[in-house]
Amino acid sequence: MGLYCGESFDLYLEDGKSIPCRIELSNQWYLLLGRYGVKFNLEPKEVYKINI
Repeated sequence: MGLYCGESFDLYLEDGKSIPCRIELSNQWYLLLGRYGVKFNLEPKEVYKINI
């Protein structure tokens, strides 16, 4: 299963809380977090826990 530009899901933080976000692609994949759309660049070799 893959993700596509514009898809929304929850990203889990280390403390177990989650943040709603949307995935986008420019030169690299990034997330727009929360209601303010803060940009978070994804690291290619990092693993992220999400809920779709």
